[in-house]
Amino acid sequence: MAKSSGNLLRVSAVQTIASQLVTTGLREDLVVRDVATFLAGTEAVNNAGTLELAFPLRPTLRIRETALLTGDRILLQMKPPQPLDRPASVVEPQLRFRGGTYETTSGSRTGLLVGVADANVEAVPDVDLRYFVSPSAVDFLSRGCVWLQYAHPEQRWYASKIGQTRIMLDEYELHTEKLPVDRSLTLRLFPPHGSFLPSHRPLGELHIDLVKGTTRPQGAMPSGAARTRIVLGIEKSLGTLNVSDSLKVETVRDQLLEHFRAAAPTVSLYGLRLLPPRTTLAQLAAERDTFLYISRDPGFVHSVLRLRDYDGTAENHQLVAANRDENRTLGCRSAESAFASALDVDLYDRLLASFRHLPPHVPLGSIWAYFSYRAEEKQWWLLPGERPMPLFVNNRRLPASGARLVNDDVISIGFEASDIIFRYIAALGTTI
Repeated sequence: MAKSSGNLLRVSAVQTIASQLVTTGLREDLVVRDVATFLAGTEAVNNAGTLELAFPLRPTLRIRETALLTGDRILLQMKPPQPLDRPASVVEPQLRFRGGTYETTSGSRTGLLVGVADANVEAVPDVDLRYFVSPSAVDFLSRGCVWLQYAHPEQRWYASKIGQTRIMLDEYELHTEKLPVDRSLTLRLFPPHGSFLPSHRPLGELHIDLVKGTTRPQGAMPSGAARTRIVLGIEKSLGTLNVSDSLKVETVRDQLLEHFRAAAPTVSLYGLRLLPPRTTLAQLAAERDTFLYISRDPGFVHSVLRLRDYDGTAENHQLVAANRDENRTLGCRSAESAFASALDVDLYDRLLASFRHLPPHVPLGSIWAYFSYRAEEKQWWLLPGERPMPLFVNNRRLPASGARLVNDDVISIGFEASDIIFRYIAALGTTI
């Protein structure tokens, strides 16, 4: 972001690569916490306990002339949201989708698209596979993989395949014909036939359960005179910015689009401010040209650390962080057949490829270093392990207190009694 005279505001920026709009009339004494709770029960969104108020940032105004404050967020709405019309209450049985730490339900939806969100595709997936598969597998998935349809007369769900990704429901390969979903199933995703990827190796999986007697909200929201617009967005984080309040909004917009190489002739800029949960819809009635906003993203993936081999000859590594403090491990298993599930980066194969005989001083079967993610600061650190190795960051020996990693840092691992050094280039980003 270009520097300019004036006070600095610290704000985070996100863009919606796809979004949907709900327009409804609700009772004026309803509080936003109740709206958020209802949405969590009927839509694939976080139950954050409240919503954000989105207010327009006029392009010709300077930042100081807008309502934007430090702590707010800037939203780049890349294209107008799609109108969304959902039934007022949930259907039974619901479908619950589970994978890793993420879970969502069918809620009020009677048709579900299982696929991958894409800025160039209008259809917004109801079940976004980015949260069920490895980030490295996302590019090999079709934008739409499975269509699930609820049949009211039979009170039964049916599944059919769309796109090129091969789908297995338990041991049955799904095709375009409808298959009833009448029990809990495991859905596995495989590369299409003819792909250069091994066809037998799954790209990812998720579990589908039938849920009856749910405790989630059943009835419609109380209708009333408060005309309410709610946008549900699929977000891509653009990072945290220090923005001079003397800049024009259009300058901030253009620089963000240029920096992230995004082209969007219909882009609109909004400020996002978290609302107190007890705010009533009547209190928001005077806010013109605003809407309530909630993200469809679960928010458990904030940052990824990628390690790229310095000379490009070895396998790259990708470490995914969550919204809590976590440690990832680097080391070497004790033998070729040893089970090394505790190591996130295992250099055993790399060592064998580099040495005819392993150096006697290499500590096998141990953790050499920790990649530590600090959620509050959203930072990656490199820390010495239980059996420290000669480790360097940009040719400086790693201190006992560790070192914070930034883009393009070079991590070097030396070996005593050897002139061989492994080097990796660090790159930080998101999974989206």
